[in-house]
Amino acid sequence: PAGNEYIITWQSSVTAAGGFASSIIVNPKTPGTGILSIGMRTANPQMGADIINKLMELYGNYSIEQKKQSSDQIVKFIDDRLEEYGKKLDSVQRMLLDYQTRNNLIDAETQSGNYFEIIKESDKSTNEQVIKLNVAGMVDDYLVDKKNEYKEVPVVPSSLGLEDATLNDLVGAYNKAQLERQQLLDANVPVANPVVKEMTGQIEKLRISIRENLKNIRSSINDVIGRSRQRGGTSELQLKAMPEKIKELAEIKRQVEISQDLFKYLQEKKEETAISRASTISNSNIIDRAYPTSVPVKPNRRAIQIMAILVGLGLPALF
Repeated sequence: PAGNEYIITWQSSVTAAGGFASSIIVNPKTPGTGILSIGMRTANPQMGADIINKLMELYGNYSIEQKKQSSDQIVKFIDDRLEEYGKKLDSVQRMLLDYQTRNNLIDAETQSGNYFEIIKESDKSTNEQVIKLNVAGMVDDYLVDKKNEYKEVPVVPSSLGLEDATLNDLVGAYNKAQLERQQLLDANVPVANPVVKEMTGQIEKLRISIRENLKNIRSSINDVIGRSRQRGGTSELQLKAMPEKIKELAEIKRQVEISQDLFKYLQEKKEETAISRASTISNSNIIDRAYPTSVPVKPNRRAIQIMAILVGLGLPALF
């Protein structure tokens, strides 16, 4: 009505959001395609359309931020290892230069031949497997820690070279379940609610499955490390027949090359992760934006007219 007097009612953002949430309707657009149709029943069509459009925008940004957080965790892990291996690389390079200077072996030809190459490849393989073993241990330690019981796993194993389809599928399902449980809690659904309890049980089953899978992976990696070290050990025994200076020089060079390979490997992984982070896209796409409709869905005019006719006929008859 026209006039200068207005009545303003204030609500907290949580209360207002709860009221809007109950009005939102989500239905599958086409079964099996993953396309959802989202609508909102409200007395203000334009406001409803604005809320849905903003909700989808924020959801897309949220999924991007989740992926970026995972990438940041991976970069931090790599940076720590780069610092460690960088110091080791500097140390062995200084050792090589000092040894060559003291023994006048700057132009000396290595006599290790195939034995040296075998040892080098064996050590490289062993160190790569050790990194994978560390990644598996890091994920397992994270799952064991009670403070992470209802948090997502921050590092996807495949991002650090732990290529195991089953493990990555389990981690993906675990992270998805954690996200869905947190969304229920954020929507003020009580912990004692059956839906939350069911999600909690699902998370625990996935945690157990991931740890069992990690146990098998670590056992397999340890077998590979054992065979690699045995192959390298055999070649090292054969190198003992070489002149002492040449053998020691080859050993130092081997350490330098191994450290360089590991350092380069970690740098490449960091670059790949940085590129992946920069190209992160949302898990969802908006096919059609929400638009307000001028056709009211409530009240149902035809149903009211039929009811009025029935009452108009029924009351005189009853009288």
